[in-house]
Amino acid sequence: MFRKSIFLVFIFCSYSFVAYAASTTLTQTIQSGALQITAPVGNTSLTSGTVKSTSQTLTGTVGGILIEDNRGTGAGWTAVVTSGNLTYTNLPRETIANTSPLISINSTSFYNGSCGAQVPFVSYIVTISAGGSVGAATYSVTGGCTGEELQTNVVSSATSNAVGSRGVLIDFPTGTYVQNDSWSIGVDTLPYSDLTITPQTPTEYVAGSGLGGLTTGTSGLFTGSGAVSSARTILSASTNNGMGSYSQDLGLSLFVHSNTYSGAYLGTLTFSIS
Repeated sequence: MFRKSIFLVFIFCSYSFVAYAASTTLTQTIQSGALQITAPVGNTSLTSGTVKSTSQTLTGTVGGILIEDNRGTGAGWTAVVTSGNLTYTNLPRETIANTSPLISINSTSFYNGSCGAQVPFVSYIVTISAGGSVGAATYSVTGGCTGEELQTNVVSSATSNAVGSRGVLIDFPTGTYVQNDSWSIGVDTLPYSDLTITPQTPTEYVAGSGLGGLTTGTSGLFTGSGAVSSARTILSASTNNGMGSYSQDLGLSLFVHSNTYSGAYLGTLTFSIS
């Protein structure tokens, strides 16, 4: 008897699995923003003063100067301020009993005070040198600052009429002007050399900006010899610091000479950063 034997053979095949990897570069470009300084909106006023026969000191604060460095370079920066003189132009006053129409100060007139700190008071004398109507009459000017270019011109009602070269402008109303009629225009200056600034410690305008590496400017008077002062530093940031947004106040102290004109004295503070 034959027996058949069946052998079941199981063959196990071994397969080797290889893992493959692929990669890609992820790129995100961050564009550089701006370095800027923003002055507070509106006017800044010092404490109210009264005309006195002695000098006085008035104080105030420029609040909320905003400094932003969004360049992302870490280059650091310096914020500065300059000042013009604070000046006032008085109303024209007749020097004699005039019969000509009363002249007035033009609304865009601004005396720049560049006669200097030692000459706070200056007077311009406007005289009708040739009588007649507007467009025919002429006027001339005397007084003013030493070396100032004074005007001799035709009386015009269509445009403002310059008095000198330091910003004072007058208007002639329509009418007939009489030869030798004249007016005196007084101007007064509170010079920037009598204005002290005191930069205050900055604060973060945006949380997380970081105050490390910031240096507050020193207190002191403005200096200079022109219509605008030399710059004074209010705040600076060293390299790799100051990358954020900051708010700073600026204290003001103004020495006011005796016997000023009464009125609103105007000047300009200009902030810049680099």
